[in-house]
Amino acid sequence: MDDNENIKNVILLLKMTYDRVKMPFSYDNLFFNSQLLLDKNVKFFGAFLDDKMIAGQVRLCYNDTVYAWYAGSDSDYFNKRPNDFLLWNVILWSKDNHYSVFDFGGAGKPNVPYGVREYKMKFGGELVNYGRYQKEHKIILMYIGRFAFKLYKTFKR
Repeated sequence: MDDNENIKNVILLLKMTYDRVKMPFSYDNLFFNSQLLLDKNVKFFGAFLDDKMIAGQVRLCYNDTVYAWYAGSDSDYFNKRPNDFLLWNVILWSKDNHYSVFDFGGAGKPNVPYGVREYKMKFGGELVNYGRYQKEHKIILMYIGRFAFKLYKTFKR
């Protein structure tokens, strides 16, 4: 999808999802700006039921790889499995458009239960772990940010 109305609907579904899981959400213009900057490398997808978008995804495409960036859905329609439907169709779209890799992104910390990892593994593929690196340039601000995030999650519940 490339029309602004559908992109706005995807963003609305993303906001609903992030609110539901009690996570902060980025700003709307991130998606419009990324589309302007990255042109054909940002793709928006939607799943519809009776002309209503019930799931949306934003994917980054580069070289031979499609990267999962953002995904959201309306929880009122979970019984229709819109996330599975849309994801599978994005994978098929990726194949039809000559991409050879679909990168789901993170799978959490190894040996720590993580439902998102289990969901992603249902689609097959290879689980890789390249490790994580973190460089703290302003340690005090980092600790303040971590504390603020914990407060945010506490009050959001």
